[in-house]
Amino acid sequence: HFLDQFTGLPVDEWDTFWAHGWAGQMETSDFYTARPHGPNFFPCNWLWKSMAIYWNGKVPSCCADFAEDQIMGDLSTQSILDIWNSKEYQAIRQAHVAGNLEDYKLCRGCDAVWQDDGAAWSLFSSARGVVTGESSLPVLQNGSHDVSKASSTE
Repeated sequence: HFLDQFTGLPVDEWDTFWAHGWAGQMETSDFYTARPHGPNFFPCNWLWKSMAIYWNGKVPSCCADFAEDQIMGDLSTQSILDIWNSKEYQAIRQAHVAGNLEDYKLCRGCDAVWQDDGAAWSLFSSARGVVTGESSLPVLQNGSHDVSKASSTE
């Protein structure tokens, strides 16, 4: 039993978490079970606050995109700002706000966006107003890192 490994050690407390399902790519086994999907959809806040970049310069929509299935851009031909503000990124963000993930297989299978309630998700959300539609989508401008002051452009 896993907890028996801590017997006699000066451990006061510990927390257990479900294994992350890595956008539906992790299969359940006898050793671990991926977090079950809840009934409520919460848009992925990572689309507004982070960017994964592969060794080859390709930029996926998600750090769990191991097979390059949802590429947003390529740094060998585009700037970070161009990719961040690209039609591809805007489309996936809009799809999340609308709750329409039909075109985004990895997102549909991700346990992070399907929760029992919003409490766990809000711990990670610095873009709460954006993902709930209570404010406009941020677009970074050259020299601006303050999303709250960024204005939308076409």
